[in-house]
Amino acid sequence: MVDLAHFIGIPYRINGRGDNGIDCAGLVMEFYRRDMGVELPALLYGDAVTREEMASLAENGMASGRWEAVETPDRGDVLVFRMYGQPTHVGVYIGDGDFLHSVEGKDSCIERLDDWRSRLVRVLRWNR
Repeated sequence: MVDLAHFIGIPYRINGRGDNGIDCAGLVMEFYRRDMGVELPALLYGDAVTREEMASLAENGMASGRWEAVETPDRGDVLVFRMYGQPTHVGVYIGDGDFLHSVEGKDSCIERLDDWRSRLVRVLRWNR
C-alpha cells in the first residue's frame, strides 16, 4: 500500500503527471501505478481532451471496458464528479469516507466524500 503522504500538496497543473504538478487524471493514474501496480490507459482522460469529451468518457464508464460502475466505493475506486455542469473531475477513494484528488485552485489533498456527494456522478472500479 502506497504512502498517501506522497500525494499530498502536489501543485495542480493541467495535464500534469508528476511531483512538480498534477491534475486529477494524473493523480489517479499515478495512484494506480504506485499503489496497485496498474498502468491505466492514457484515455483515462488524456492530454488533449475537451471538457465535452471528458464528460462523455465519464458518462460511458471511461470507455475502457475494464471499468465497472459500483454503488458503494471501496479503496482505489475512481470517483467521477460533476464540475462545470458536466462529469469532468476524478478522484480516488481511499477509505473511511475520504478521497484523494487534485483540483484547480488547490494542491492535491484528501477531502471528505460527504462534502462532495452532491457532485458525485459515478463510482468506477477497475477490473484487474
